[in-house]
Formats: sequence, C-alpha cells, structure tokens
Amino acid sequence: MQSVRKGGVLGESDSPRQAANRSYALPKSMVEPVNLILSSSLTTVRTLKAQLKPIEKAIATELRATSPQTLQTIPGLGPVFAAGIVSEIGDVRRFEREESLAKFCGLTGGAISRGVRGRG
Repeated sequence: MQSVRKGGVLGESDSPRQAANRSYALPKSMVEPVNLILSSSLTTVRTLKAQLKPIEKAIATELRATSPQTLQTIPGLGPVFAAGIVSEIGDVRRFEREESLAKFCGLTGGAISRGVRGRG
C-alpha cells in the first residue's frame, strides 16, 4: 500500500522529512498521538534490529558447526535461510535420488503435501 501525498504518490526515495513536508497536515488533535505511535514504532524496530544481530550470529555459528553446506555457496542465500532449509530437509543423504528430494519439497508433481495433491 502506498501513501498518498499532495500531487501524487510517495516514492521509495523520499526521506521521512520530504514525505512529511509533502503530506497532508494532520488535525492538531492528532499530532501528539501520531507522534507517540511513530516514536514507539521506531523504537520497536530499532530494538528488534539490535536483537537480530546476535541471533543471526548464533545461527551462522551453529551452521558452521554442522557438515559443510553447499547452500551457503548460493549468492544471496545467507546463513539464516540456509539454516531454515537445512532444518526442514535434514540430512540430504537420506534421499536416494534428487527427484526424491524435489518431491519431498513439493517441487514435482505427484507428491501429496499438506492434504493437497501436486500437479502431474
């Protein structure tokens, strides 16, 4: 959803100050509550970001402690996503063939996953 401003839609390149300057003015009775909500939301976002750093570091450490992960060689696939995939699939050697793994992941037809029959 995009915010509406005078004269068009806010762009992603707009800074918060630019967006505020071009936005419709709030009724005076709403300024303080909106500022309080925005301040609280910003504090929450900053807190969550700070909490993510040690969690991501712990995940990366645990992933390195397991057997070497080919997943980590894929550009853009960081340790958090790789760990998620590893936790879902488990030991890939349990699959006799690549097709078995693809079927397990729901990437090929014929597999029944979560009560829905796959295509094919």
